Amino acid sequence: STERFNEDYYMIMAMGPNNLENNQHIPKEVTFVVDKSGSMNGHNIEYAKISVIQALSNLNANDSFNIIAFSDDLKAYNYRPVPANADNIELATDFVKKIKSDGGTEALPALEWAMKEEHDTDKIKMIIFLTDGAVGYESDVFQLIDENNTNDARIFPICIGYAPNSYLLQKIANMTRGSYTYIKNHGEITKQLTELFNKIENPVLSNITVNFDQDSDYYPNPIKDLYFNE
Repeated sequence: STERFNEDYYMIMAMGPNNLENNQHIPKEVTFVVDKSGSMNGHNIEYAKISVIQALSNLNANDSFNIIAFSDDLKAYNYRPVPANADNIELATDFVKKIKSDGGTEALPALEWAMKEEHDTDKIKMIIFLTDGAVGYESDVFQLIDENNTNDARIFPICIGYAPNSYLLQKIANMTRGSYTYIKNHGEITKQLTELFNKIENPVLSNITVNFDQDSDYYPNPIKDLYFNE
């Protein structure tokens, strides 16, 4: 309590279980939105593809997924998320391997597709947004999320490269209960993406709310999900 402002402050901490039983895992629906614009050419796109393929192989049997690659057009693996079984993962791996980088960076149609695609309400919706950060038009992106994120998707922007719009990507994460990852060095791409994907692989508590009185402020708002071993 501070005498100056006569306010009280509290911290609440929640810790996930050390051992995860099958019935503690919340199924998830993961859509990978991958920037394939010309500025991603070279190491960026190749490391991004390797990381997505690895993330696909780590999905749980009751998860589902989709992949959307964008530049100034977009290509979707499927029109909706599909079960994370061996056949679909093998086909999706081939899809990812064939992604080539060219064209401009028009992320809005791809993000809109990911937010509006068919959704299983029994699963947490996650969007992994991989880009080199050359994304502008902040107000358009925020409006897009406000108007189209009806499936309550958690968006995880991941920036690879040296010219990120960090403000935009961090704000997207905060708005949607995701997290922002900035990867400056090419050699760190697979390591940092593996760490992120391992973290969000197993959500154990979602849609967390705390019943404060009306005069209370809290941060983060909205409260993020809790993941295994976090």
